[in-house]
Amino acid sequence: MRPQFKTLTAIAFAALLGFSSAAKAGHFPNDYDGDFSPNSQFFSEDARTAARTPSGMIFVPPRLTARQEHYGFLPGVSNWDPQNKHPQQWDGQDWDPTMWNKDWTPEVAIRKFYQNRYFEKQYLTPGKPPLPVLELGPRFYGLSDLDQRRMLKLIADYNQIFEQGFPVIELVDWHTHKIVGTYTAKGMFLN
Repeated sequence: MRPQFKTLTAIAFAALLGFSSAAKAGHFPNDYDGDFSPNSQFFSEDARTAARTPSGMIFVPPRLTARQEHYGFLPGVSNWDPQNKHPQQWDGQDWDPTMWNKDWTPEVAIRKFYQNRYFEKQYLTPGKPPLPVLELGPRFYGLSDLDQRRMLKLIADYNQIFEQGFPVIELVDWHTHKIVGTYTAKGMFLN
């Protein structure tokens, strides 16, 4: 006999013995409906409490139901974690003006961004030290995150903001004139 068949035979034989002993003891009424719940009268005391809590619930060890740390949603870090932990995912995603048509330069692209109201204006804040501010137009919010980041990177590279020593570009809404985010050398952060 094969080992699997021996195991199945042994299990079936044990089940038959259990049912026959319960039937001999008079535990099964004639109208038995198959109720084997923990509170049923057909469980012996030791079988009823095996791997169960005192209230009859099935006990499951915590190691079987423990969730991995990365399964949880972390709203505070989900916005920046992938960009910082996996920066290589952004490789090849930026626009390369050297690959563009000779009539389409970064200067032409930025002028079109302003004409189509993706950007409204740019200026430096008064005070010490001054900070560059870029006022976002109404159409900027309709772009995908990737295109928003590409546009901001193109304008920052064209104006050489970070090469001039500025650490950040403040992003201001055109309508409310409130700060809605920042753009740094590490990427775009919108509130």
